[in-house]
Amino acid sequence: MPQTISNNKYVVFSFFSGNIRKDWPLDRYVEIVKLVQKSGYKCVIVGLENEYEIVSRHLDQVSNIINLCGKTNLSEVLKIIQNSRFIISNDTAIAHMAKIYNKDFVCILSGVDFGKYFPYGDESNNQIIIHKKNWECFNCNWNCKYKLHKNDAFPCISEIQTFEINEAVNKLLNNDNK
Repeated sequence: MPQTISNNKYVVFSFFSGNIRKDWPLDRYVEIVKLVQKSGYKCVIVGLENEYEIVSRHLDQVSNIINLCGKTNLSEVLKIIQNSRFIISNDTAIAHMAKIYNKDFVCILSGVDFGKYFPYGDESNNQIIIHKKNWECFNCNWNCKYKLHKNDAFPCISEIQTFEINEAVNKLLNNDNK
């Protein structure tokens, strides 16, 4: 684990699911990173090597982040997750690892395959899944009826607003038991 992060004084972010259609907009994550930092936590970003530059560009106005995209192996990522305060992620392997380790998390979930991967099992009060079930096409199994451009996320995830994630993050930040 990098020397610049200490146990339980950081929050892990994973921005990319591997499919742009399921990714919550990166510019909205910037606001969440700032909220976490104001609370005194470092922000550790994990991901693949090809995500490093994208993360660096989007978070260039935010100081004191630790961009570990492409800088860790699986074993190191698991240790980073275990020692974190909580995780904020799309529907990614990182979110599933947090679930396995019973870590607090906020998972931002599209409706394309709801229930297939998330949610599953008993969700604790501090394992928060944010989604929009009010779409008539919810659980469309990747057959989105809306016209999407090449790099558009599904509307069922892009409709999720920053304030909804802020509320969930504040709930975890205000939990004194950690």
